[in-house]
Amino acid sequence: MQYYPPVGYFFTVTFVNNGADFGTNLAQNAFDCNFKEVGGLTSEIQMEYFAEGGVNDMQHPLPKGAKFGNITLKRGLLIKSELANWMYDSLENFQIVPREIVIILLGPLAVPIAGWHVTGYPSNGKSRGLMPWTMPSSLKALSLPVRNTAGSFWIP
Repeated sequence: MQYYPPVGYFFTVTFVNNGADFGTNLAQNAFDCNFKEVGGLTSEIQMEYFAEGGVNDMQHPLPKGAKFGNITLKRGLLIKSELANWMYDSLENFQIVPREIVIILLGPLAVPIAGWHVTGYPSNGKSRGLMPWTMPSSLKALSLPVRNTAGSFWIP
């Protein structure tokens, strides 16, 4: 069987209910889980360089640990949003409450292609400048630093 890359795809973002009110409210408000762009799904192994004794021009790269990028979720402005309340509580009130987030990449027939399961919290919120002649379509950008666990990326 030959593999063909998907020509079209879409994704879902789900905030897992871990017993807090946040997950329950988000499940009731489906608009809180709609985003037009998800970015920052990166990971890399950090390296530490160890100089070999007696040989000044030789350094050995040794793995130090894993580093994960901040996930960025972009969407339009939404009024009375539990996600906006979570962001406000983290950034303004400094009430940091990590949440589990599942991002699933779906193919043209809504079949899962890949997925990410991470834990994160809001660390940065951005808004585009308001211009009276345009619609506020992409005002919100939410940045979430993540702590990944083993098996956080999967391909079915």
